Amino acid sequence: MTEKSRSERGGRRRFNLKRREACTGWLFVSPALIGFSIFTFGSILYSLYLSFTDYNLLSKPNWLGLQNYVKAFTDDQYFYPYFGNTFYIVVALVPIVCWWCRCCWPSSSTKRRAG
Repeated sequence: MTEKSRSERGGRRRFNLKRREACTGWLFVSPALIGFSIFTFGSILYSLYLSFTDYNLLSKPNWLGLQNYVKAFTDDQYFYPYFGNTFYIVVALVPIVCWWCRCCWPSSSTKRRAG
């Protein structure tokens, strides 16, 4: 065997080992990822489906289509006040609280005294 073929084979062997370790890692992590995806995206999709129905937990969902959304934007007296409150919390209070926590929390660069 020549020196060149040994180095090529060794480089390829390391690549295969890295690839094998990566595949093993994904194999170990995949059950958690699959379970997390099913519970997360399944819940989101089911909520989206229920938003198009008339559903009260005691009977089967009755398909309404976009009527729920039309009612929310036109007839519902609580939609816009609740939307305004949510907008206020997200735009005003969250940045203020984040700033306050950042200012008041001791930074990691300060030295702490040992007990």
